Amino acid sequence: MNTSAERAEGTSSHAHLVEAARRFFQENPARILTVASALRAPNRTIESTVLGGSMGATMRAGSRIRIELGRPRRYDPGEVIAFVAGEHVVVHRVVRRARRWPDGYVLTRGDATVLPDQPVGTDRVLGAVTAIQQGGSWVPVECRPRPSLRARVVAPIVLGLVACVLRASPGAAAVLVTLLYRGRLRLAAILGHPGPWGAP
Repeated sequence: MNTSAERAEGTSSHAHLVEAARRFFQENPARILTVASALRAPNRTIESTVLGGSMGATMRAGSRIRIELGRPRRYDPGEVIAFVAGEHVVVHRVVRRARRWPDGYVLTRGDATVLPDQPVGTDRVLGAVTAIQQGGSWVPVECRPRPSLRARVVAPIVLGLVACVLRASPGAAAVLVTLLYRGRLRLAAILGHPGPWGAP
């Protein structure tokens, strides 16, 4: 039988391991992709916690999610995926996939944002988010909630522009998205709509 001191030591040990793993991946996010590749297998998932609010009501900050680690595949518009972007793992919805532009890219956007993310190479994708924990049970991820009228007008125009540039060059599309984010406050003022525009 474990004493309370032994249980406390075990809990402390676990917390140290979790913190060490967090630092290991934070120092070099590419390690996440390497580990995920080694773990890939049919019907395998990992669990994670959502930290930001860019998915709005679909996945609030603090939500527990399951990410599939199956074989790499194509992701369809409407699917929510987890991918590595810079120093972070981002969970956003696919809004367009490669058709006429260079294969191996998808365009994503948070449900609570108007501007898309920089083009995501499918080699940066961990997998699709298959479920979210609600009230102690795991349920499928919901469809994207209906955005505001302004978002319904602006988002497709911006997305179409980024998709056109992506056909020519993924690098140029990434620069365009960066410029859009830098100009988002000006765009919001012109449209009389303070947000949500997303974060770079």
